Amino acid sequence: MKSRKENLDSSEFRRCESDGECPYAMLPIALLRHKKMSPECIALLSYLLSHCGEEDISTEALLKHYQGRIGRDRIRELVNEAMEYGYIERHVTNENNLSGVVYNLSNPSKKEIENLRGDEI
Repeated sequence: MKSRKENLDSSEFRRCESDGECPYAMLPIALLRHKKMSPECIALLSYLLSHCGEEDISTEALLKHYQGRIGRDRIRELVNEAMEYGYIERHVTNENNLSGVVYNLSNPSKKEIENLRGDEI
């Protein structure tokens, strides 16, 4: 897995648009049954996807949620793992000469899921 060192303090996570409020989370079966993705990564993605189009989740809020259980460096590793499998896309932003990072949560494409149907799920 490729490692990217970056400042998580200026990052946020966004879920793709949904149909509005939902009191439950719908998670992709391919995510839940993925055999190569670490259980921690599946848990992190499940937590992020459970926000169902609510406000963006700041890295600070994410670190606070996992305080004492998962540290900043491990979260960075898990984000990179999720990017490797297509569940998170990283976008660099630049507003008023201030750069930041936005991570968009998405489902892998149908083709990517079909490629996972072998030994991976």
